Amino acid sequence: MQQNQSDISPDVLQQATSVVTQSRIVILIKGTPQAPKCGFSKRMLHLLVNNGVQFTCFNVMDVKEKPIYNAFKQIAGLPTFPQVANTSYLTL
Repeated sequence: MQQNQSDISPDVLQQATSVVTQSRIVILIKGTPQAPKCGFSKRMLHLLVNNGVQFTCFNVMDVKEKPIYNAFKQIAGLPTFPQVANTSYLTL
């Protein structure tokens, strides 16, 4: 995790860490693999599936009103989704 995390509460940081360490590669998307809610999430899924990458998905829309949603964006230094976490490091 790379961005300034001092504004994130320890509980929220722990929740975010728990999500991104559940699998070697975790993609944070809007929607689900079966029903992505944005074109970028759909393209990310398509790219990973077509290249045989094994991954786990986390639907950020399930936590949109919670502090963890903004924590993901702050940690990665990215304002939007999808994001890719590779062994607990947000890479995209």
